[in-house]
Amino acid sequence: MMKGNNFSSPVPMTKLEKFTATEFNDWKLNTQFGMKYLNVFYTVQSDRATVMGTEEETQWIADEDFCRDYLLNCLSSSLAKTYIKLKTAKEIWEALEEHFRQEEDLSKAHLVDKFHSFMFDEEKAILPQVSDFEALVDSLHSENITLPDSFVAGTIIFKLPSTWYNFKTEMYRKKMQVGLNDLKRFIRIEDENRTRHALETVSKQKAAANMVLSSKRVPNPKRTRPSHGSSQVAGPSKRTKKFKGKCFNCNKWGHSASDCRLPKRERTKAPQDGNQANMISQAESSDFVGMVGNAKASTEWYLDSGATCHVCNNADLMTGLTAVKESVTVANGETADVLKVGNATLLLSSENQLDMRIKRFRSDRGGEYMSSEFRGFLASQGIIAETTAPYSPQSNGIAERKNRTLTEMLNSMLLTASMPTVYWGEAVLTANNILNKVPHAKLDVTPYELWFKRPPSLTRLKTWGCIAYVRVSDPRRSKLGPRTNTCVYLGCAEDSAADRFLDLSNNIIIESRDAVFFEDKFLKDKNLTIPGMQATITEEDPESVPSTSYSVPVDSSVLESRRTSVRERTPRTFGSDFVTYHVEADPSTYKDAMRSRDSLLWKEAIDEEMNSLLQNNTWTLVDKPRGAKTIVCKWVLKKKLNPDGSVAKYKARLVAKGFTQISGVDYFDVYSPVCHLATIRILLAIASIENFIVHQMDVKTAFLNGDLTEEIYMSQPEGFIVDGHENKVCKLIKSIYGLKQAPKLWHEKFDYSVRNMGFMSSLSDKCLYIRHRSNKVAIICLYVDDMLILGSDQSVVDDVKSELMKEFSIKDLGVAETILGMQVSFGKNDISLSQSHYIKSMLDTWGYSERRAVETPYDYNNRLKPNDGAAIRQSDYAKLIGSLMYVMVCTRPDIAFTVGMLSRFTSNPSQDHWDALDRLMRYLKHTQTYALCYYGHPPVLEGYSDASWCSELNDSKSTSGFIFTLGGAAVAWKSKRQSCIALSSMESELYALASAGEEAEWIRDLVMDIPLSSLKLSSVAVYCDNQATKTIDTNTLFNSKRRQLRMKQAWLTSLTSQGIVNLVDVRSKDNVADALTKGLNRVLTIKTSGEMGLKFIEI
Repeated sequence: MMKGNNFSSPVPMTKLEKFTATEFNDWKLNTQFGMKYLNVFYTVQSDRATVMGTEEETQWIADEDFCRDYLLNCLSSSLAKTYIKLKTAKEIWEALEEHFRQEEDLSKAHLVDKFHSFMFDEEKAILPQVSDFEALVDSLHSENITLPDSFVAGTIIFKLPSTWYNFKTEMYRKKMQVGLNDLKRFIRIEDENRTRHALETVSKQKAAANMVLSSKRVPNPKRTRPSHGSSQVAGPSKRTKKFKGKCFNCNKWGHSASDCRLPKRERTKAPQDGNQANMISQAESSDFVGMVGNAKASTEWYLDSGATCHVCNNADLMTGLTAVKESVTVANGETADVLKVGNATLLLSSENQLDMRIKRFRSDRGGEYMSSEFRGFLASQGIIAETTAPYSPQSNGIAERKNRTLTEMLNSMLLTASMPTVYWGEAVLTANNILNKVPHAKLDVTPYELWFKRPPSLTRLKTWGCIAYVRVSDPRRSKLGPRTNTCVYLGCAEDSAADRFLDLSNNIIIESRDAVFFEDKFLKDKNLTIPGMQATITEEDPESVPSTSYSVPVDSSVLESRRTSVRERTPRTFGSDFVTYHVEADPSTYKDAMRSRDSLLWKEAIDEEMNSLLQNNTWTLVDKPRGAKTIVCKWVLKKKLNPDGSVAKYKARLVAKGFTQISGVDYFDVYSPVCHLATIRILLAIASIENFIVHQMDVKTAFLNGDLTEEIYMSQPEGFIVDGHENKVCKLIKSIYGLKQAPKLWHEKFDYSVRNMGFMSSLSDKCLYIRHRSNKVAIICLYVDDMLILGSDQSVVDDVKSELMKEFSIKDLGVAETILGMQVSFGKNDISLSQSHYIKSMLDTWGYSERRAVETPYDYNNRLKPNDGAAIRQSDYAKLIGSLMYVMVCTRPDIAFTVGMLSRFTSNPSQDHWDALDRLMRYLKHTQTYALCYYGHPPVLEGYSDASWCSELNDSKSTSGFIFTLGGAAVAWKSKRQSCIALSSMESELYALASAGEEAEWIRDLVMDIPLSSLKLSSVAVYCDNQATKTIDTNTLFNSKRRQLRMKQAWLTSLTSQGIVNLVDVRSKDNVADALTKGLNRVLTIKTSGEMGLKFIEI
């Protein structure tokens, strides 16, 4: 039955938001309600054929036209243009459902992830966060992911912040199940109680932090002595039992030496009663140390965290003034009259400078932060006070770590400058200034730049404590007097563009900006001393010259020169080229590159990269869509080196910060294969056998060739922001370096292209491509953007190059020289593969260039065991092991066992482990020019397998090893600790042989994928020196109780029965794999290295 549409009456509905390709389910539900209200929804549920030829056909047509127009009006302009070509409302509705429902399904995983990661922020109001969480649950319900109310309530309780611990405990203890509505009511009541309690606390306590406190008490001459470090107004106090003996420190009666308020034998008589402020023994222009005795009409405040009273010289700044007759003792021992007491509130500088309020104050349990007045002040300002657990500095790790860093810096500064420790305040201010102006470990900018929104200037930084000659200002200079004063540099002035100096002629701290610095000269170099200082007040300079001064009263005992050790220390050497490498380090940012001495070369490299990006149509500039996330990019700058270590080219790469991408939203699959290192060695061995030509090519901006399917926006590159379009972003059309999916997209594009050229990928290595035409073989081996091209003659290689250049922008490097840091050399009868230059740089960096060389990598009498004590230079140990691992897996099978053994102790190295590592480095010095030399003979694939039973002292595990040679040198090897414990040497050998058989099958399949004439593989000979293992392999009645052993034996039997592997007996001294399982003597080390194909070559 036709329902019809009432066109005469207005629609009493809220105007729907237009659909913008987001939140389809919500839009669909609202639109469906609208169509039902207008009585036209039935037209998208039925066809015209159902009413064809009836009286209701005319009404159906009118309703269908109205419904179609209604749907198009509910779409954004871009979507309306896309779907206006569809003729009926039903077609539009179904097309929208089919297209956007699939995208909505992808968001389910994202919603579930948001549900699990949602946490309540204790710094924000709780109730609005509960509403946000309910909205998230409703979104899950709209995706047909239904959660019971009890589950949602329990989740909310669990995710409440830690400050709600008592409330959470009470909820968990309730016997009856708490529903969602009841829980929200309980949360609202608890939140109101917390707010009311905070207000009551404010009304009961008087704010006292950063204030001058009023203390109206009657002086009592018989009161007890105030504690050291505090200043109290006299008043009644509880009487305690008085000590009647004599103090051995000040020779006064009435207190003991432990209670004496004076340092040992260093101060004169001081008052025993009356008000007494903290002693001030040093002048500082900071907010932490003040100088009351020398202050003259100053408007600055000097805070003392140990004092309960402060001095104010301006009554206009104070409120609640009350006239009193009291006194207070200042630093020089004199007594000053107190006229009035009252309150003076100071404005926090962080509020004024940043327009932000302090929300949380965390401190240790120091008494200066535990007073009721200070707590009341925090409560009145709405600041949450937190304290760490007793004796747990790690709970406030950021502050404690910063204190430690500042302490170590100022100690080093004082010792270097030979300055007395009384100047620690000046040193710590300079140290803090330096920390604020150097990059932070976890930030891309300095703390100064984060605070002031501009980069810091380092022009004013000088060496602290150095000698400086400060020009005497004109009003103080006489015609016949000196023009400069010899001073010590104390840092930058805080409130002016001047520097602070200690004038050595009169011991006055002055500020001036007219000085000459000698940053390599200090007090000890000039044989200068700091004279005794007097507490005199310096006249203020009436002129405009920016020079101020005041005296610094210091006890003469602290001015004694510090005793230092005269023992000569041997400086650590890093090799003759260390300074060069350090100075020529690659710049880390675009600004560093533009400021470096090679700025023109870096600019050329950056321009080349940008041209490649623009020519490749990598992005388009668009306005940032509302709600879209932008990925930041950065420049990565690197010098490409020749095999001899010289600079080949300056390389710049624009990289997106892909770590900000979200899985399931910005990307889905990221896996991309690369060729095995063994594949490269096998190809070089085959080239030596078949006399193949080996060339190398480098794909320019390889990752830019992949086509993106996701919608990703990136910020404009630094240095290339388009004028007038600063707020626009780059919408990526193709992939870019740094994106999670970039390697996968590049490999898919390359694989598709080379397959169209007639290449087929090997089943054993997906990055190895072979083409066989007219008895000519072409091979491509790809490792990300580096590739080796092998051909039976030069014409084959040239043809492959020309085909690749039509598809991609590629640089032809000619005959292969360096691949993945390995040097390739083509001799008259051989091909060699080495890393001599990398080993040399490693020896220079770690200071082994001048060390005595040894001929074995490991002392076979040494049995290493785990370290039970503290680790020794663990970070350096791990770095060195990482460098050695790279050498071992590429070209040096002779150190495989040693590196594998030492790497087991990386987490906690001892001195024994360092000694073994030292021996390995000296062995590398001896064998620096070792290279794998492929002579092409014999053209046979052979393998060796061995095991060292129970070689581990701590867990009784064995070590297995294998090595395979082809064309005269090793192509694959491994030394590994076995994962299970072998009960006999036969079992350990069987495990090693099974692993070798697996590798033999892989190499055999890889080689058989290449059509070769000289190399025919029927079965791979694997040499083993254990007769029992060989017997078990051929014994079909072997029946072990250990399942893993039965599986290894069955696998090995399968390989031998199929003719893939042929086991051959060999004597232990002739087993090349023996060097992969244990340390050998000098003779066997040289013998096995030669059989591995390692030869000395000329660099």
